[in-house]
Amino acid sequence: MLNNKFEKFYNFIDYKYSSEESIVLRYHKLMPNLSEKNILETTMKEGARIFYYSNYKSVDLYLLDETSLMQTGTFKSIDGCVISTLSKNNNSTKVCFASGGNTGSALTAYLNKIGIETFFFIPADNIRFLNSKIFRNEKAHLIAVEDPGKIKEAATLFDRIYKIRKVPDVQSRFISGKYRACFIAENILQHSFFDWFSQTISAAFGPIGIYNTLTHLKNKGFITKIPKFLGVQQKENALMYDTWKRNTNIFKPKSIKTTKELLIPIMYDNKPYTYGSYDLLSKLLRKTKGELITINKKEFNIFLNNKFGSKIFDQMKKNKIEITMIDDEIVEKTGLVSLFGILKAIDMGLIKKDEKVLCAFTGGVSQVDGKAIPEFKIKRGQNLEKSFIKYNL
Repeated sequence: MLNNKFEKFYNFIDYKYSSEESIVLRYHKLMPNLSEKNILETTMKEGARIFYYSNYKSVDLYLLDETSLMQTGTFKSIDGCVISTLSKNNNSTKVCFASGGNTGSALTAYLNKIGIETFFFIPADNIRFLNSKIFRNEKAHLIAVEDPGKIKEAATLFDRIYKIRKVPDVQSRFISGKYRACFIAENILQHSFFDWFSQTISAAFGPIGIYNTLTHLKNKGFITKIPKFLGVQQKENALMYDTWKRNTNIFKPKSIKTTKELLIPIMYDNKPYTYGSYDLLSKLLRKTKGELITINKKEFNIFLNNKFGSKIFDQMKKNKIEITMIDDEIVEKTGLVSLFGILKAIDMGLIKKDEKVLCAFTGGVSQVDGKAIPEFKIKRGQNLEKSFIKYNL
């Protein structure tokens, strides 16, 4: 029998759709401007599930699997569905975007499906992390940029010159977080409360969107508590962490000449503060009594090979998550970095004995083949505007 809180929350759920099919459809009632009818035209697979993973030093670890049931293998499929629906509502015919890989792949797949032409700017080194099948559509344009620091600038300039709308915007990113939050809340109501929620972050749009909605649900009386947030960054590019630890809002970005120097090459942005999300993130951390930590390459390998060893792959496989490897290298590390961040936090004593932690496993399964071919490459030092002469739009 449903308790009162769940009966109230019931109004937000469309039980025609399972969470393993699409959390965007399951919670479409949240967003009146993203109607069920419109979503049905754009949806592919935006599924999620939560399962018990393991126990580490008397801490129960649960995984929020946002990879194995997603169309493009990462939680960015939610962004793809949301932004393609919004773009269709806006009668867009062409859009452009900058991405390290996952977001761009999802946006290309979803937008091309409904006939919208896409221009995807990506660090040249990250072409190896793409699935070429996504870019076979004649409306998919892939543009490689040698200098990672010029990616966002190139997309912004392209938008300005050709009046092609740049996506995603901040609000659409937060909308995606709403669907994820509702799925988490439904599981809290059906099963049990999590003391911590962890995710690998860059600008932290995902957690901010999630916690905005969890706070709203708490204020409405649907849930009684909110988990503490643990944000995990790669040490090689941890601007949010560095700023948080210095207790300031003065940013000191590091230069990134190539994404190959990063533990997570798709998280290449060394100036995420330009989106204005840092203040929201720091407010979230203070409100939930959360924390930020980092994982470097050495720590990643220690956790991978020594702490859990082969158990990681065995346990993932047992739960139908096949972590993709190419040439003995893990292709998509974001989910594992979040998991290892939790283990590190337990070792540090930040996460206590008998607490329950939900780890956002946002990437791990991939159909990467490394065979995608960009239309052209913007070379390091090349004038951006002149490089666009190819397009007579």
